[in-house]
Amino acid sequence: MTDTADARLVRPPFFELLDSNPEEAFRQFYIFAREQFHAVPPPPVRSLPAEERQDLFHDVVYHCVSKNFRVLKKYRECGYPFAGWLYVVAHREALASLRRRARPAVGQGPAHSKRAPHPDLRRLLDRVRSALNDLKEDCRRLLLLAADEYTPLEMTKVLGLQESDNKKIADRVRECRRQLKGRLERDGVDWRSRLEE
Repeated sequence: MTDTADARLVRPPFFELLDSNPEEAFRQFYIFAREQFHAVPPPPVRSLPAEERQDLFHDVVYHCVSKNFRVLKKYRECGYPFAGWLYVVAHREALASLRRRARPAVGQGPAHSKRAPHPDLRRLLDRVRSALNDLKEDCRRLLLLAADEYTPLEMTKVLGLQESDNKKIADRVRECRRQLKGRLERDGVDWRSRLEE
C-alpha cells in the first residue's frame, strides 16, 4: 500500500469538499460508507434481512451527515484509517436505531423501569474500564473489535490493513487479552471464582 493510498484511507478526499461542494462530498461519503458497511457490517445488523440492513445503513448515513455533516466533522486523524472511526460510529448508531424501532409508542405496551446494575457488576465493569484504559490504544481498539465478535480477517478490513496481516492481528489480540487479564488479576479480579458463580 502506497503512502498516497494510506493518506486517502486515513482522511478520504471528500473531507475537503464538506464546505465547498457538500453535494459531491455527500455522494463520495455515501459510496465510501456503503462499501464499508457491506464489506464489514456492524454486529447488530449481521443477522438482519437485506432490506432492514439497508434501512439501518441509511440511518447511519443520516446520522453522520445531518445538520451540515455535524457528526462527520467530529472525525480527527488519529493515525488509523477513517474506516475504523466510521465502524465505531456505525455500530453505535445501528444499535441506537434498533432500540428506537423496538421501543413501544407512548401508551402502548408495558412500562419497564430501568434497573441500576447490581453493585458487584458495576464494580467489575469499573475495573474492566480502568484496566482497558491502562492498555495502549491499539490494544483497546482490537479488544473492542474482538468483543464485537470480529474475526482477525474482518479486523484487517476495519483497520485498513492487508488481509495477509490477519495472523499478526490474531497474535496481537491474544497478547492484548493476556495484558488485560494480568491487569485485572493485579486489581483483585479472580477469574476462576467468577466463572464458577
